Amino acid sequence: MKKPESFRLCQNYCQRLLFVIGIVLLPCLQLESNANVRMASIFGDHMVLQRGIEIPVWGWADSGEKITTTFCGQSVSVKADKSGRFMVKFLPMDAGGPYEMTIQGKNEIVLSDVLIGDVWICGGQSNMEMPVKGFTGQPITNSDRELQNANYNSLRLITVERNMSTEPVDSFESSGWKSAMGENIEDFSAVGYFFGKEIFLDQNVPIGLVSVNWGGTNCETWTSAESLEDDPDFGTVVKEMQETGLSVEDYLATSSESFNKWVEKVNKDDEGFKEGWMDHEGSPGDWLEMEIPGLWEDNGHAGFDGSMWFTREVILPETYAGRELTIRVGKIDDSDLTYFNGIKIGGLENQWNTLREYRVPAKLAKAGKNYITIRVFDTGGGGGINGSPGDLVLLLDGISEGISLSGKWSYKIGYKMNQNPPSINFGPNSKPTLLYNGMLNPLIPFGIKGAIWYQGESNASRAYQYRRLFPLMIRDWREKWGQGDFPFLFVQLAAYYPVDDQPVESAWAELREAQHKTLNVVLNTGMAVATDIGEANNIHPANKEDVGKRLALAALKIAYNQEIVYSGPVYQTKEIDGNEIRLNFTQTGSGLIAKDKYGYLKGFTIAGEDKKFYWAKARIESNSVFIYHPAIKDPVAVRYAWYNNPEDANLYNMEGLPASPFRTDDWDGITKGKK
Repeated sequence: MKKPESFRLCQNYCQRLLFVIGIVLLPCLQLESNANVRMASIFGDHMVLQRGIEIPVWGWADSGEKITTTFCGQSVSVKADKSGRFMVKFLPMDAGGPYEMTIQGKNEIVLSDVLIGDVWICGGQSNMEMPVKGFTGQPITNSDRELQNANYNSLRLITVERNMSTEPVDSFESSGWKSAMGENIEDFSAVGYFFGKEIFLDQNVPIGLVSVNWGGTNCETWTSAESLEDDPDFGTVVKEMQETGLSVEDYLATSSESFNKWVEKVNKDDEGFKEGWMDHEGSPGDWLEMEIPGLWEDNGHAGFDGSMWFTREVILPETYAGRELTIRVGKIDDSDLTYFNGIKIGGLENQWNTLREYRVPAKLAKAGKNYITIRVFDTGGGGGINGSPGDLVLLLDGISEGISLSGKWSYKIGYKMNQNPPSINFGPNSKPTLLYNGMLNPLIPFGIKGAIWYQGESNASRAYQYRRLFPLMIRDWREKWGQGDFPFLFVQLAAYYPVDDQPVESAWAELREAQHKTLNVVLNTGMAVATDIGEANNIHPANKEDVGKRLALAALKIAYNQEIVYSGPVYQTKEIDGNEIRLNFTQTGSGLIAKDKYGYLKGFTIAGEDKKFYWAKARIESNSVFIYHPAIKDPVAVRYAWYNNPEDANLYNMEGLPASPFRTDDWDGITKGKK
């Protein structure tokens, strides 16, 4: 039907009106839809900016938008590039504050209580991550004192939350900058805090600490893809990630199915499941015995990966019968299934070095003989039931002591791995670059004074690779930051594992050696020795204060150019004289001493041409140490603190700093050439 003329005129009028409205309102509507100016995640209230260098400040806005940033009498305007990123740089400034920074674009951002001083990155794995309040069940020495007395308004802290990515990202999550006062410090890195406190008290300028760490991670995950592209061990993995373009979530989805199928096959082939070992009563005749707690590598099964089943009898008094109990079965590497009288009561998968605590239902607890069985499964590194004797106990509510479960357990191998499993997860301890992309890249190029680093436990089985990898990571950070050879200070691995009664080869000693060699190949580096403050049954030693103080000594020397004794004795040369070897040292300070209760030197071993090492006798003369053993007439090599747990090694200088472990021989160790 033909529309009337009046309708056509009205329609034309409405169309023109809408056109005019569009011309007038469209810019406004577009303006409202555009994104606000946002700053990089590291910038916020209460932050510390680096003194003495150009100060980079960056963020994002609309492409081409003019951004004016004003700070301390300086005002700089730039336009955002095509991607929307903008950056300004302020001229170097002296320490001071508090100041206010204004960023003006379409919107205005005001950052208050800004200080200028020195900024340090605090990176690594769990020993750097361990907070001032400690981990659950693992307190920090002097934690209560610090939480009560911390009152350092000009010591500022920020923690980068965990994140991994297959591609570099530009932002991170955090709770923002906080002053080191009271409860603000409880979740911050203990090593970082104690380090920063010492520097703050010495320098009397604002100090900013940026905590960026993740427990259990290896060195390569903190290194950029560009630096690893040509690496013989990691280049292929990096290129695969770049070519596939898969996200972390996609990798997880594609790997989980193959891993689950592998686990199903392992369980099917496990003799313990086939024969129902969880139902054994007592110690089967063909089972062996092992002292628990203790890793199976230290009990005659070096290099074993797979499953072992452990079982033991426990006698319950009448007071325990028919009542719910708590059982603690130590720190298990890596997975467990725990049974009480044949019934599963708990289990954790891939929870390395984590204390297990489960409830025993009342109906399972009977007076007299009861049986505990634990199936332990480990795919690499240390395996078994670890921890301290006090970690293994059966408890009844209201009774504090309980029944000890440490001592001899019967055990038998259920499944021996003959090939590596599919990737358990696409995680930061298994793939390179992920944490560099997700946690470090968003910080660059924020102005810093330097970095402190506590890591290496996860690379301990690959010490010769670490000789190349760790220096590569340091150089990578410096190149990306573009601030030259900023100070990079690190912690040598602490003592760990049971003390050896005879000289042995040691993967941890080789890793410590790799760390020490870094001092010789990378400029402006320093190392804090921690072999004397470890714990045999705790990979997270409680004494983080001395670690922080020793790192601070290195910083005062290397970063602040103070003429101080900052290191313990360092082996330099050897001279063979008859049946003795004379060792010469640098960093002797006021002189060499045999510290602590012994009154004589311990921790030295000596070998002849047969390469068999014996515990050696040692004496100090001036700044040298003379080593000998009555059975060795023609010695050729000496080692010091060359074992996993050298807690008794006691060569120090008079300033109280321990000597770094070393060996004078170049013979192959247990991991040479391994990946």
